[in-house]
Amino acid sequence: MSWNHRVLAHKDGDEFWFSIHEVYYDENVIPKSYTANGVNVGGNSIKDLSWTLDKMKECLDKPILSLENFPETFNTKDEATEMLRASLLEQVNQLSDDEIISLYDNLSKFLNTK
Repeated sequence: MSWNHRVLAHKDGDEFWFSIHEVYYDENVIPKSYTANGVNVGGNSIKDLSWTLDKMKECLDKPILSLENFPETFNTKDEATEMLRASLLEQVNQLSDDEIISLYDNLSKFLNTK
């Protein structure tokens, strides 16, 4: 079982608040569980603290998971793929024209090597 840090949205009435949790995945990389509480930054050294903070910062670039729907939203690989596709499209829509051209060129090269 693998894990990483992810932002989870908590609903309180009509309001949402966010915290970083450890999320655990099955063999198909589908989220299956998460820590009950948001995680703290701690470690045995400054290097450990730095590593944890870096991993926490990485999760800010990933789609936010909703506790309200967890894990039902991710019950199938197709649903997870659709969420990833939507996230990717959202990110592409924020790119400049030059960045899109570069992305297209790199993707074409990648696909041609398969």
